[in-house]
Amino acid sequence: MKRCNTENVKLKKAQRTSTTSPADEWLKWDFTIEPGHFCGPEGNLDAIRSWFLNRGRQARLLLKDCMDVRALSYNCTQRMDGCVGLLVIHLMPESWEEIDLWVQKLDCGIVYQGQGMAGTSLKVLNHRIRAGRERVYLDGEAKAELLEKYDHKCGTCGARGALEFDHIARVSDCHGDQGIDAFRPACFACHAELTLLESRKHEDDELSSQFEKAVWDQYVLTPRAQALVYKAKELDPCEIAACEIVDVRRCRMNALFHNTHPIPMSCLLDSFVERTSFELGDLCFVTKKYTSFITQLGYTGQGWMHRVQAEWLLHTGTIDWSCISHTLTATTHLPYNLFVAPLRKMEAAWDQRHLAKHSINSLIGLWCIDEPKSYKARTRTHDGDCPPAASKRIFHWNDGGVSGVIYDFVT
Repeated sequence: MKRCNTENVKLKKAQRTSTTSPADEWLKWDFTIEPGHFCGPEGNLDAIRSWFLNRGRQARLLLKDCMDVRALSYNCTQRMDGCVGLLVIHLMPESWEEIDLWVQKLDCGIVYQGQGMAGTSLKVLNHRIRAGRERVYLDGEAKAELLEKYDHKCGTCGARGALEFDHIARVSDCHGDQGIDAFRPACFACHAELTLLESRKHEDDELSSQFEKAVWDQYVLTPRAQALVYKAKELDPCEIAACEIVDVRRCRMNALFHNTHPIPMSCLLDSFVERTSFELGDLCFVTKKYTSFITQLGYTGQGWMHRVQAEWLLHTGTIDWSCISHTLTATTHLPYNLFVAPLRKMEAAWDQRHLAKHSINSLIGLWCIDEPKSYKARTRTHDGDCPPAASKRIFHWNDGGVSGVIYDFVT
């Protein structure tokens, strides 16, 4: 590494700008080898892969999960193809044209590049949350009140003289109210030093928490609370036609819309502690023995729960304070209504109501993934080339009467 001669050390690797063109510019694949991005047929890409193999060309697999292929890529060469560049054939997600139109209607500066519903929705939400921050400037009356509060001195070193008004928390990271309490007077030297030394984010996800290993094991990896579903009785098959289902309307979205608690954002310094006072944490570990779903009003057994559920169970007398053994409280919090405005705009931009619901539900589904994984496929012609701990996919290809077998080893 190059030696750094200043106090600033860049820790985050700059992300490369994507070279993928917008999805609405991709052409339909017509079995012509040339550089560019193309749309594949509906279903799967097996037929196109067989076409490449029959002509002595090996297309690289880009996987969506351990089994499903989301795209094929092929490096065109002058000797074999008469052209040079990368050819990518994408398997388009369901309702991709509607997703593309939705992103265009939002007009938030995001280019749709063929992502699925969940990934696109999360990208849009993060962008709208960032865009919702606006720098607030104090008027003369507010400045005078702030100077009186600090006795016309620098809030850091106490020096008198020319003062500037510094945001205590960076505007780019702050989602809270930018009232007088969000500022402090600072002399030129202190303002410059505070700006230089203030923290920087290392995640592009606005809503990402970080957990220390023990907290990760004891909270994130523990079983989640069971769904609140109750079946009143067993039904005879002939009675099922007359059966009715009672459901909570849009429960996932409404949980975000009607939230009244600050949203916890954890860091590596947060840890669970034994409860010693009559105060709830953002998360509470309840130890009460489970007896009945009905009489315990939705309680499904010991484990971690959000303070909303703990408050409800305390209010109804289902549990008492002795049942709460440990709490986990985040270092910082985001405003309780952070999601309301972005989600309303996202919903209003959809032309089809069922896609609006699917967008929010798939977004919340992404938040429920504990350990995201990426998959890499290595294609070989011999079964014995399998690397350690890899799964094997056998691909039988047939095109124009020519057939064969190759092996995909997925890690």
